[in-house]
Amino acid sequence: MLRILHLSPEHYTNTLKLLTEWHRRQGHYARYVTFYDSHKGYPEDICLNLPFCGYSILTRWLIKKFRHEEYYLKNSDCLRFWKPRNVFFSFLFKLREQLWRVRLLFFFGRFPFFSFDIYFFHAGVEFFRDGRTLRKLKERKKILVTFYHGTDVRNRGIIESVESQSDLSLTCELDHLQLYPKLKYVFLPVDHFRFVEKKFENRTLVLGHAPTKRHFKGSDFIIKVCEELVLEKGIVFLLIENKPYTEALSLKQNCDIFIDQVGDRGGWGYGMNALESLSMGIITCTYLNPTYAAFIPDHPFVNVNEDSLKDQLTRLIDQPQLRKKYQARSRPWVEQYHGVSNVLNKIYQLLNIS
Repeated sequence: MLRILHLSPEHYTNTLKLLTEWHRRQGHYARYVTFYDSHKGYPEDICLNLPFCGYSILTRWLIKKFRHEEYYLKNSDCLRFWKPRNVFFSFLFKLREQLWRVRLLFFFGRFPFFSFDIYFFHAGVEFFRDGRTLRKLKERKKILVTFYHGTDVRNRGIIESVESQSDLSLTCELDHLQLYPKLKYVFLPVDHFRFVEKKFENRTLVLGHAPTKRHFKGSDFIIKVCEELVLEKGIVFLLIENKPYTEALSLKQNCDIFIDQVGDRGGWGYGMNALESLSMGIITCTYLNPTYAAFIPDHPFVNVNEDSLKDQLTRLIDQPQLRKKYQARSRPWVEQYHGVSNVLNKIYQLLNIS
């Protein structure tokens, strides 16, 4: 039996709970630790509630005031390495870490943090930007894994003091491989069994969209097109936004067609949002660029962009048999590629463990 610990700033998409549950099913002891509460209501295991991070008023003010405009405008075409933007930010990070140090000493005294065999550092971060925690773990011959999920590589950049000590570097984002070829790709794990597969359509078709950040999804354009189709085709449009996770899932279950995104502004392809709708047997539209479409040629997505979205939705609305074709392919594809047991087996293979 292995002892496995996942460490992440936040519980982003229920992935931490899912991974630890399946570690346990395979006979291992597993826990997860987060820096701060998930604002979407995902369940916590050990949440440290560290100050000056996450969604505190001060943190949000600093991000709004000092974040580069390029963060929103364009993803980087080359690998970035994180460093404090200036002397002021360097001071803020050092001050925050001094405040954290007291709470972490208390945590280390009560929880056997250094007793695990394998450590996953999600988003490529640990408590300290100089990587001191990883150095201590490295001295104890622990297996260290960094696991990247999105803007951590694209926008923030690699934290070199952490990444340089990793034994294995993973990503579930295909575009990361072009920025950082050292990464090993694994499909984003999802427990499709959690979701009830939709067997019948609504009498009046329901189109849905559930953005977290509108800019990244192309939401303004999606909303405009869907509102036009409400008038032209008599369908219903459901915008799922700023809702707790469980409520958002319940609303998504009512959709017949789900639109994820229409461009690559927030990363390539699709994420948990789209995987959930596919797991429910819901027709799912997203943009797959040629590289991504070639990587998963048997995918069940309706491939859309700003030029084709309205035409593709109109085809789906007008052709019941076409809808049935996409519905039938959705859930089985998720199980084959994103089923958590298959993803974990791939990770275990990369780590040479069983």
